[in-house]
Amino acid sequence: MAAAICARYRSENQRPESIDDQISACRKLAKLRPLTISDDHIYADQAQSGARSDRPALAALMAAARAGEFDVVLVDDLSRLARDNHLMLSIIAELHFEGIRVISVADGLDSTDEESTLAIQVRGIFNELQLRDLKKKTLRGQIGQKERGFFVGETTFGYRSVPIGEMKMDKKGRPRPDGYKMEIEPKEAAVILRIFTSYAEGTSLTQIVKTFNEENVPGSIRSAKGWSPATISRILDNEKYAGRWIWNRTESRRDPRTGRRRRFDKPESEWVINEDEELRIVPKQLWDAVREQRKAMHRTWPGGNGKRGFSKDQGSRQAHFPTHLLAGSMVRGSCGATIAQVSGKSGGYYGCLAATKGACDNKTLVKRTLAEKVI
Repeated sequence: MAAAICARYRSENQRPESIDDQISACRKLAKLRPLTISDDHIYADQAQSGARSDRPALAALMAAARAGEFDVVLVDDLSRLARDNHLMLSIIAELHFEGIRVISVADGLDSTDEESTLAIQVRGIFNELQLRDLKKKTLRGQIGQKERGFFVGETTFGYRSVPIGEMKMDKKGRPRPDGYKMEIEPKEAAVILRIFTSYAEGTSLTQIVKTFNEENVPGSIRSAKGWSPATISRILDNEKYAGRWIWNRTESRRDPRTGRRRRFDKPESEWVINEDEELRIVPKQLWDAVREQRKAMHRTWPGGNGKRGFSKDQGSRQAHFPTHLLAGSMVRGSCGATIAQVSGKSGGYYGCLAATKGACDNKTLVKRTLAEKVI
């Protein structure tokens, strides 16, 4: 009888060898059954949360299951299949529909055994509660580090995280410092300062992007495809560059439909705000000047007043920019620039504004009348 193995470990901080241990346990059980396991049917997700439904290896396993390539799925324990109880039961139900049984080695459970039905659901609830408890412990640990004066959170472009204190071995034998502190990264800070200075002098976002990409100015890891107006805009609005660091401002929640996480704002009363002049990159006068420019821009931009369309004090901009059905409602996904009417010929064409200034390589034009007819 053909079998597949589903293995997973959650965090990059965990041992990759955990996957090998899980596979080994499943192979031992397979020899006792006996079950045949092809190397092509070992599906392992590395550094993937068990609450996600879009894990690559899990998707491959389900596709092979629908194709009838095996009869049994082995897991070291049910949490490797999924830690979210609803997701785990959905996976087992779909596999059952395809005529495939799930066997959990450590739990001693078989999805085709009626006596295991309740135990599987109880185990799923237990695994989900463990996940919630882990989140609470993680937050408590972060709060403790914050109270001890250490940095908590992701490193931002322009800064670097530096280990401080005595190095000690953690439970898994890896050296860990007492904590981390944030320092300014001089080369990256120079790029930040250049962005603010250029913008304050009247240089547009698209022109800054074009210049930076032509000069191959180094950016953050996330901007590996090059600079974009959206990246520059986020930098200009980042209060950290003014020495104001806000922790616990948002929380992430997992969408039960997709398994993906989304960020939501927390009440301001829960924010932890640190004002640290040592971490200021942009001088106050320059920061304030850019803030005024940004506010003025938002006041005159459609929707910038928090409402759809133009407000009464935006009439001057409305007079200079012709309006049409899709005005102010489209942006290009890759570069973040506005898609607008860029040509008046033959009824007009929609295109990327950044491309007209050489800051985007997408030269595609869509006839305005055709797009509006489709809508």
